[in-house]
Amino acid sequence: MALGIGTETDVYFFALSFCLFATGILENTIHANAVTVFASAQRFGPDRLKSAVWRVVVGSTSAAALGFGVLAMIGTFAIESNDDWSSHTQHIGVVTLWIFSATVVASAASSVYAATLYSVGAFFTAPATVAFRSIGALASLPVTRGTELALPGLAIGLAVGETVRVSLLRRAVIRELKPVTKHGAPPEGSVPSLIKPSMPYALSISFSQATPVVDRAIGSSLGPGTVTTIDLSEKVFFVPMTVMWSSIVVVSGARWSHLAATERRDLLVADFRQTIRRSLWLSSAIAAGMGACLVAATAVIGPTFAGMDATRILWVSLILLAGLPPAAVAALAGRYLSAARRTTSLPLFSATALAMSTSTSIVGAHYVGIFGIVLAATATRWTMAAAFYAKCVSGGVAPTEPRIVTK
Repeated sequence: MALGIGTETDVYFFALSFCLFATGILENTIHANAVTVFASAQRFGPDRLKSAVWRVVVGSTSAAALGFGVLAMIGTFAIESNDDWSSHTQHIGVVTLWIFSATVVASAASSVYAATLYSVGAFFTAPATVAFRSIGALASLPVTRGTELALPGLAIGLAVGETVRVSLLRRAVIRELKPVTKHGAPPEGSVPSLIKPSMPYALSISFSQATPVVDRAIGSSLGPGTVTTIDLSEKVFFVPMTVMWSSIVVVSGARWSHLAATERRDLLVADFRQTIRRSLWLSSAIAAGMGACLVAATAVIGPTFAGMDATRILWVSLILLAGLPPAAVAALAGRYLSAARRTTSLPLFSATALAMSTSTSIVGAHYVGIFGIVLAATATRWTMAAAFYAKCVSGGVAPTEPRIVTK
């Protein structure tokens, strides 16, 4: 089959949204909360840290397998219930959806190993190995392009790439943990629980990650190619967001976890405020720069490219890029609250954002089509970023410190 915009690419990206929904929950929750746990575990010696890592790997992969199994059944029902897709298209979507389960489980393991590296101050390997996902998917194209296996082949390649990443990260963790070994008896004490702060954080991320799925569900009723256009435009948005997440958010989150573990609250709050200011300036500059590049690229290639409406993709991308600064603020605020182990209010914020985004997307899609959907998403990001920031600076984020008993 030819890989162009149509119903088959729509169903592929619809299935992919379920995978991204699950991996988004896992990666955000594990990165935000496990770093704090591992940072505390380091203080009790290397054996305690290794034990904590192994427990989280087993628990996370098990939860990922069970959770995505339920999610895939819901996705299967949604695909088979869409009358706009032929039975052949539906079959491709269902098969692809279940192949993505391997990616989700592997992503859970890689997230734990990445969090371990962040906790010991190693920030390069985890972001660098993300490229293996795309490498695996692209490697499948020469083999499957032009066949019925083209889209499922992309899913298989993605799973293989993530599995390779797990192996690389595990080796990096083993290498980084060796210098952690200390002489003498380590202090005794309890490592903070991962479950308690993770549950509300995971619920919050679930609401947040549901928004793209809802957007695609609404967009699927607007004609062929709408879901694909939304997905391609969101890829443009997530390029700078991923860069910021892999640098500023990850590094700041690890630093805040260590500050929270030592109850250095004044430094924690001051560092958060400074990071937010700098991130707003940086994300605004990046959004403006990328927007200018997109305008220039569209002027060169013309209104259509490879059968796609380049002009429509341009405008959708520009609207989404306007939401980059608040998205950066929200990501940093969530990581800050997690480091301070004050995540109980996060589900309420995210549920409100989902309700706001869904209702305004439905209304917007009715009046201005696809542009109404992305305008709703951007407006929601700005509104919720302000709410998250207000929560962080309200003073209700005092960290808790596990008791350490020195022999």
